[in-house]
Amino acid sequence: NPSGSWKLDFDVNDVKLVYHPDWPEIDGIHARLSFAGNGLGIKADSGSTEGAHVDKASARIADFHDALLQADASVSGEMERYYAFLRASPLKKTLAGLVDYTSASGPARVNVHLEIPLAHAEQTEVNGDVALDKVQMRYKSLGQPIRDISGDIQFSEHGAIAAQPLSAKFEDLDLAVRIVPRADTKGVITAGFDFGPEADGSGVSGFVPEVVRKTLNGRSHWLAELPLTAENTGLILSTDMQGIAVDLPPPLGKLPEQIAPLILMIGAADDAGATDAMRVRVNYHDRLAADIALAPTPATATAAATWALTGMSLRLGGGFAPPAGKGVSISGDLG
Repeated sequence: NPSGSWKLDFDVNDVKLVYHPDWPEIDGIHARLSFAGNGLGIKADSGSTEGAHVDKASARIADFHDALLQADASVSGEMERYYAFLRASPLKKTLAGLVDYTSASGPARVNVHLEIPLAHAEQTEVNGDVALDKVQMRYKSLGQPIRDISGDIQFSEHGAIAAQPLSAKFEDLDLAVRIVPRADTKGVITAGFDFGPEADGSGVSGFVPEVVRKTLNGRSHWLAELPLTAENTGLILSTDMQGIAVDLPPPLGKLPEQIAPLILMIGAADDAGATDAMRVRVNYHDRLAADIALAPTPATATAAATWALTGMSLRLGGGFAPPAGKGVSISGDLG
């Protein structure tokens, strides 16, 4: 027209979008493309990525000279599909603590906004939120899932955060789960709970060996932490043991009012090639340390899959226990 402006709209069906070389593509897109002046707008009402359904999406380049692509999408589906997306993206490395140690199932919805400089795609900025609705998450070494996880998570290229606690349950425990920022991580999943082992081994108490349960009486507050990092840091459980009496001879025994920090670190074995093995490291108030090596045993017709002890190293007194080898070794001094 006389002003020199122009506009062109057309529809596309069942096309594939590769919006970034390192990220999973979007398939089966049905969209309308609108060219206007020196820009482009896209509105899509369907598609899928790694099996997750794209409910709606839009993208725009305000000016081709600036070459900045801004995109928004709403995606719904099963959590296992989002794990597939993470494993196929650059986040597989930065979120190794999550994707290597956990799996999840249940419905979720993700809203995401991306800003992609087309000439420098490595500088992509992303932010959005995830709505969870009674999702189940399994940690690699725990037989039972963390269930009924509900709430909202915010995320960006810098990491994830849950400003309000997520509600969840594990066995007979009610959990208040948060994702908090921490240096050198993409966030840390934390859960606080009160726990005291039951003599009959019911609920979570079943994870405490009977020989240990018999020496404990009372309850204390615990904190579980799973850092989201590129390293296989694993799950960290800690408590100050205040409120629990330990019925053992000195210096291992304690009264309920006494503080005796206990830390358990559960993660993959360090041995090359032992990708399915598990290692549990324990430090009890610098009085007793342990390094416990476990290997998975397959399920049978009469028993569920579990973990078998392959080696244990105990150290009495301060310091860390040496790495566990075959059998049981004891070192240190309680004097």
